[in-house]
Amino acid sequence: MGVIVILDSEGDDPVALATELNSRVAAAEVTKHPVFVLIIDQSFEDWIFASAETLDLNLTWDASRRGQAAIKEALRPKSYTKPVWQPRLTNRVDINLIAQRCPSFVDFTRYIDTIADCIK
Repeated sequence: MGVIVILDSEGDDPVALATELNSRVAAAEVTKHPVFVLIIDQSFEDWIFASAETLDLNLTWDASRRGQAAIKEALRPKSYTKPVWQPRLTNRVDINLIAQRCPSFVDFTRYIDTIADCIK
């Protein structure tokens, strides 16, 4: 058993952020299970947006657009609140479609597989 923490870098240096968070987890000794911190070097919304056609938001995938901006625009006049919308939209994504459009997502899934092998 292990704990996986997944965050997007939100413009911060992902390596520095991962180093800081790993240090904080180690110092806190919050769990007896291994903790893995994964930092996405783009926004999580970019992956969600890569499955634009499945989101029921009248969106069309465009590799040149950022996911958060596209999602916010599609939701107007409602506001985009991450804790509310990320779970809803994540439940609607097509993982295979994201994998076709986002090489970073494929890298991420490989890392998850590696972690799973470590905690068996």
